[in-house]
Amino acid sequence: MALKWVRVGPQNEPYCYDNIPGMDPAANWLLGPGCRTFLTGSGGAQVPALEKRVAWPAGSDPEEEPAVSGAAPSTAGGRDVQPVVYPRSWFDTAVTDRHLWAKRLTLGATTSLTSPHVGAAPAAELPDPPRPETKWPEDTVVMAVIDDGICFAHEAFRDAGGTSRVQSFWRQDGQEPAADPTVPFGQEIFKEDLHGRPGIDTLLDRARGPCGVDETKLYREAGLVDFARPGRSTAALRRSHGTHVLDLAAGYEPASDRRDRPIIAVQLPAEVVEQSSGATLGFYLVWAVKYILERARRLSAGGPPLPVVITLSYGVIAGPHDGTTLLEIALDQLLDGYEGDAQMVLSAGNSHLSRCHAEVAFQHGGPTTSELEWRVHPDDRTSSYVEIWLPYDPDIGPPTVTDPMPRDNRIAVSVVGPDGVESAPVPCEHGHTVRLTRDGRTTDVDAAAEIKYAFVPGETQRGMFRVTLGPTALPAGEAGLSAGQALAPAGVWRIRVHRKELAAGQTVNAWVQRDDTIYGYPPRGRQSYFVNPCYKRFDVYGRRIIEDTDAKPGCVIRRRSLLNAIATGERVVVVGSYRQRGLEATNYTAGQPIAPKRDTPPDPGLRKPDALMVAEGSRVLPGMLAAGTRSGSAAAMGGTSVAAPALAREMADWMHDGGGTGRARVKREALRQQDAGGPFENAPPLNADRGGWGRIKGPQQRISVARFHGSEG
Repeated sequence: MALKWVRVGPQNEPYCYDNIPGMDPAANWLLGPGCRTFLTGSGGAQVPALEKRVAWPAGSDPEEEPAVSGAAPSTAGGRDVQPVVYPRSWFDTAVTDRHLWAKRLTLGATTSLTSPHVGAAPAAELPDPPRPETKWPEDTVVMAVIDDGICFAHEAFRDAGGTSRVQSFWRQDGQEPAADPTVPFGQEIFKEDLHGRPGIDTLLDRARGPCGVDETKLYREAGLVDFARPGRSTAALRRSHGTHVLDLAAGYEPASDRRDRPIIAVQLPAEVVEQSSGATLGFYLVWAVKYILERARRLSAGGPPLPVVITLSYGVIAGPHDGTTLLEIALDQLLDGYEGDAQMVLSAGNSHLSRCHAEVAFQHGGPTTSELEWRVHPDDRTSSYVEIWLPYDPDIGPPTVTDPMPRDNRIAVSVVGPDGVESAPVPCEHGHTVRLTRDGRTTDVDAAAEIKYAFVPGETQRGMFRVTLGPTALPAGEAGLSAGQALAPAGVWRIRVHRKELAAGQTVNAWVQRDDTIYGYPPRGRQSYFVNPCYKRFDVYGRRIIEDTDAKPGCVIRRRSLLNAIATGERVVVVGSYRQRGLEATNYTAGQPIAPKRDTPPDPGLRKPDALMVAEGSRVLPGMLAAGTRSGSAAAMGGTSVAAPALAREMADWMHDGGGTGRARVKREALRQQDAGGPFENAPPLNADRGGWGRIKGPQQRISVARFHGSEG
């Protein structure tokens, strides 16, 4: 059957969810054809989301939402960003009643929402866990990590008495009996027994034998390793990302007895981690931070709130890059709402040389069409995305009750497939969509690609085009929801940006979303990227070109603005990486500039990343040593993922010295260490976009194996 471009919309697609203002631009693909690539078997009965009421002009914001038939969403309410859960049927009713017009919604995966308690109670109403019997040491800081494959029983997380420093562990996709109300979904394990369930210390005692703790037996009993379940048990591998990161942040030899560094850990659902685009991350990440802060409050046992440092070594590429995504707003709100000192450290990302960012600007009297060539691989079993963001324009928007879909006529976008057939241009009209389907059909399984424009209201208030491709391959013999799915052709797709009324000098930014395979998971996604003859990867001597100053001027593909797209908020600390030998920034560490919010001028005091931490031994000794999944083992892992926990560990030591914390302290420390007499006074200069305020010398590693002659690694 031939693939044909067709226009679709409410008239021939009655459940076109993202035609509603404020809806996630990816909503239709997630609830329709796209769910087949990563929500197989979920059935879509429950749809998690992040929700925020849109700020409408004075006098037009209703006090109460219009009534809607069917089940209402479960939510804690309020105008701040909230994680909520909607029945799938609610969307089908709301799309005709226009019930979502006063909200912003970002959707997530449904496969892990198996507990009947999901969304039933906010964290503040959950039963109290055991409180510590003794007062915490004076310099106590709660160390928290949100990651995947967290081996919570590792000896690096125990004290001198052999008991665990992990106070609570939440496995968000854990399978628990319905009677367990301790968390809204998934499985929670405390340090001590609770609700008749064994705690971590009890699990350690049960697994002890003549040769020490049988950790594999322990993880089987806890359900962390379960080969009978579908999906991956990353804790069964030789190394895991979460264990490595937690060790760098809060691992110590048990003999050091670091009771002043209690641990709270959250393991994200495997389905969410495997979907590296981050399309389904927000709901689970916001719940994880809410959980960590609430558990930290209870650990304080009525005393002053304990300081908290949270590490998240996860990143994506595409987004507005201005700090206005619902996830970034939620993180800022949660950190500000904690009564004590709460800091969150994110990795800057490893995408600097990924060829996933392009800048389009038209000059007066020049061509009116600019073309982006997008290479998509064969054998890619996941969807691929490009987001094209327009600059903020105060004359466009915000949405109003009478005009919920602001019109824009600055550009239009069309796409030419590998077969040379071009789509109709999509204008800047909210919900306007063109799809590539089999023989012009409009059913879900017949969609291979789509181009959609959406105006993102609220704090973002910018328009964006989203070009989505279905998978280019499906596993042999795959059945179920994926059976018969139309496949997108592999090859070079040409995205054409047509200038209409875009002012000279205004820049349109395009990002290819992350789509690589996460370590520990089967290879499904393959990272796509932009190509163009103007982009030179190597110079005439065969050396890799690292910065745009060495490339041909004016090339549309840029080595900049590839910072982790969920790390552009105001409160989070963002960390890039450098090499221990040579002290130069790693080639991959990403950085700013980031887009200013609305019409706010760029802040000269804002740098992202904030600083660099060591993440590689040298050019020939990659990564940093930290814990493997079992006690006594070590593994090397690199990237900005290991720089983030190293800074979190350092920040915890700052929290009681009277010198302040947060981004201001990071800046001050980085500048001090670059000055004369500092450890980096003779280090090579850093690129202003990627180097932040400078390098920071990290703490002594727990695994102090010398990787160089005459040094302690």
